[in-house]
Formats: sequence, structure tokens, C-alpha cells
Amino acid sequence: MNLPVQLQQDAEKWASQQGISLEQFILQAVAEKVTALNQQNTEITAPVSPVVHSSTSQHPKVYRKEGILVVETEPINNLDINAFIDEVRTEPINNLDINAFIDEVREERIREQIIQTAIPTPNLYETDFYAWTQEQASLLRQQQWSQLDLGNLIEEIESLGKQQRQELRNRLTVLIGHLLKWEYQPQRRSRSWLATIRVHRRDTLELLKDNPSLKPYLEDALVLAYENGRDLAMGETDLPEQTFPQTCPYNLAEILEDNFYPGEPSELVNEWEGENES
Repeated sequence: MNLPVQLQQDAEKWASQQGISLEQFILQAVAEKVTALNQQNTEITAPVSPVVHSSTSQHPKVYRKEGILVVETEPINNLDINAFIDEVRTEPINNLDINAFIDEVREERIREQIIQTAIPTPNLYETDFYAWTQEQASLLRQQQWSQLDLGNLIEEIESLGKQQRQELRNRLTVLIGHLLKWEYQPQRRSRSWLATIRVHRRDTLELLKDNPSLKPYLEDALVLAYENGRDLAMGETDLPEQTFPQTCPYNLAEILEDNFYPGEPSELVNEWEGENES
């Protein structure tokens, strides 16, 4: 326990003189006060009976048992506890300022509460994300609103929206990159390129169908996707940078059009479509 410097020094001095610890000294001082009040109470209630106090009542015995400090003194009968507290607060015991001592205890408890509040207990969101999602889903189904982890739920929902935008940009990046390769390196066209164009075009349309609110973001996504798609095409064709336009040569309608393949006509497209028709 942290005591004011002067009080700490005085208490330690008296404890040292008695050959006991500071904690034992404080308990012994309080026990002596209790004994004195008990003696006063006995004299008032039974004035004709002489009171003989044992050595225990004159010198309360303080010792430690199984890690707990024990104070042996006489039982208190008919003690007005409120009066006792008032007197303890106003009257020093063995040069110990009990009033300051009690205030210090109160401040220490407040500090402990602040520390406990400032260090939140880790929850499932931090230790097991999948279990956290299952727990939150269960709470939502049961409509236990007060038990929801709202802060992290809001963060995850916002993150899902960002993931859908990222997915749209990624799909457009691969699609545009392959359209550029298809147009500017026709001699290397392959069924693999054709399949990639068709799959990513279909996936992009499905993504927009499932998330129609992404449509207003398409123009911005196209700008970013073209930069990445252009880099992709340069890296995979080894063609010089100036081969490809600085801005996207295709509009969104063309990019998403099922039959749009820029550049020279290709028999690969006709063969693919013929195979699918048959």
C-alpha cells in the first residue's frame, strides 16, 4: 500500500521498534483501539463489575496463518460501529494518522478500478475470428442486441464493402490486361487468353449483379484497373511501354460486352463459339 512519505516513515519506525511488519503494526494499532472501545463499553454497561483484561486484550496478538493476517482480541459487545469509525477517523493511534490512512486506501482502490477498466479483456474477435463470427450470428438470430460486439461488427461490415470494391478492381484488371494482350500481340493469342477474358468478364457481370450499388463506382474502378492492367500486359508481353495507350482505349460497355475482342478478328473466337453451339 502506498502511504504518504511522512506517514510511511513514522509507521515504519514504530513497527521496527516493536519488531513487526508495517502491515502487522497497522492491524495491531486498530486492534488496540477496538480493545479500548470494548473496555469503555463494558465499564458503561456493567460499572459494578470489575473488568479484568487478559494479556490478549492488553496486547492484541497479530500473526499470519495460511497467508492471512490474524488479530486475536476480545469480542466486541454492543459496539456502536458508526461511533467507532468516527472516533478512529478523528483520533490518531500510536502516531498513525488513521484519517489519512483511510483516504489512502480509498485512493488505492480507485486506482485499481481505473487500471482494470483501462485494460480490456481480450474477446473472441482477437483470439478466434471464426468463433467470433459464429457467436455474433447466433446473437443476431436471437435478437440479443445488448450482447453484440457492435464496434467490431461495424468495422467488419465496412470492410466487406471495401472488399467488394477491391474484387471489382481485380476482375477488371485481369480482363483489361488480357484485352490489351489480345489486341497488341495477336500472334500469341491462345485459347487460354480467350478463356481468361470470358471468365473474368462473366465474373465481373455477376459481381455487379449481386452488388448493384457498385455500379456508380465503375468509372473510378476502371481508371485504377487500367493502370494495373496495362502493367500486367507489359509484363507478360515484353512489349515497350509506349505500345499501350496512357488511358483506357475501351469503354465500360465494350469491356463487358460478351462478343468484344479488340484488334484483328480471330478464328479462335469463331471456333470457340462454334464448339459451344454444337
